[in-house]
Amino acid sequence: MKKAGVTFPEGEEPVVKDEIFRFSIYSQQVTSGNTTTTYKWCIDETGTLSKNLTYTLTKDNIASFKAIEDLTLNLKFDSTCGNTEVENLISKLRYGSLPGANSSIDFSKSSATTISSSLGSNMTAFSSIKLPDNCSSVTKLFDTADACNLTQISISSSNSTYYTYDGILYNKGKTKLIKYPASRSYKNFTLPDTVEELGDYAFSSCKNLQGISNLAQVKKIGKFVFYQNTSFKNTADLSGLTQTDLSEGVFREASNVGKVILSDSVRSIGAAFFYQNDLLTEVHFNSTTPVKLYGNLSLINFTGCNSELKIYVPAAAVDAYKNASTGENGFSNPDYNALGTTAEIQARIFAEE
Repeated sequence: MKKAGVTFPEGEEPVVKDEIFRFSIYSQQVTSGNTTTTYKWCIDETGTLSKNLTYTLTKDNIASFKAIEDLTLNLKFDSTCGNTEVENLISKLRYGSLPGANSSIDFSKSSATTISSSLGSNMTAFSSIKLPDNCSSVTKLFDTADACNLTQISISSSNSTYYTYDGILYNKGKTKLIKYPASRSYKNFTLPDTVEELGDYAFSSCKNLQGISNLAQVKKIGKFVFYQNTSFKNTADLSGLTQTDLSEGVFREASNVGKVILSDSVRSIGAAFFYQNDLLTEVHFNSTTPVKLYGNLSLINFTGCNSELKIYVPAAAVDAYKNASTGENGFSNPDYNALGTTAEIQARIFAEE
């Protein structure tokens, strides 16, 4: 048996054996002091003993597949698999055991045209996704902050709906950035000149990305774009937006963002658009009409934001913003703005210089 460089703890070969589909899964518990570690290996389809399970999924064998906790998966589909088999796998992964880190899925050879569900919290195990060659919709796959360990997304250059470059997913015309892999190692990123839209969760959960250039060219944004992005610390200049109503959670728990500029088109922001932004010290609203704030009791805008946060509005609109203190979604109404009492909110509103 090949050992693929595996060194067994304490020089002993694992003795506990469990037959899972057609692979032998080996595990061994080793205790050192108060800590017990479980080591797992498998004999993969190449006959190699490995800590990674490389497995080709077919229409015939997918029913017997299940994820093994802590065992890294390298999964591939063959051409017998279509939409049904792909959704079957996603369901098994979503509700099954959490695989090992740096797992990957290659959907490319499947005939699937849509992926309409997500891996849920188990998406955290995956670093690489290769999409089906002929897919036309991946509506839900990346709509989650749990895609936090992704480093690479790819798709065939012949696909007519999507385009990937340097591991980043765009629409085919490269006018919309759909998903930036959250664990991509680069600190700075320049949006291509063609990009005018950011998709839902586009930059969520990023760990290394500190600056994004060309944000001012963006005209439309989805929900949760920077959700739980703990690395972005430069100004988010969204002064080019043509949207009037912005979705929920865009900067929710983006703990390092310091300054945000919104365009004069913006008339409302969704629940928790700004929420738990520890270092946010400036927000610039350029609309002369006071922006409406949406949210419920637990997701009120500006909850947990920096105590020194200042709001800048057009000079001619200062009184209007300050006086929007009553009524539903009023900017200075404490029911919708968590910066304090009406007087305390008003004290944070300044004329744009």
